[in-house]
Amino acid sequence: MRTPVLNQTTIVLLALVVVISILLGVLRNTVDMDPVDFERDAQLGAELFEDQGCFRCHFTDSTETRIGPGLKGLFDMEALPVSDKPVTEENVKNQILDPVGDMPSYEDRMSEEELDQIIFFLKTL
Repeated sequence: MRTPVLNQTTIVLLALVVVISILLGVLRNTVDMDPVDFERDAQLGAELFEDQGCFRCHFTDSTETRIGPGLKGLFDMEALPVSDKPVTEENVKNQILDPVGDMPSYEDRMSEEELDQIIFFLKTL
């Protein structure tokens, strides 16, 4: 009885299939949302920013400090202005819910969906 032996080409092709499958899975999981949803949610986030009074403390068209830091280009920065933590969605949400510094907490004032909308808006600045 003959034992099947995988030749080098077969092994390389199998490895390639596995790598491509993994990459496609990662890419599929990193696609945030389609542009229409992002634009809609960013607009809702802008309205929330206004309704929640965030504009009273934060400029959106500048990095200058008002009462709190200006937020223009926030997601292009390496670190959050007050906490100096890396700028990630999670860290921005944490700053809104459990702030470092003098900012009031919005933990009981925003749903998870509203937080996401604020994040989408901040990404447009």
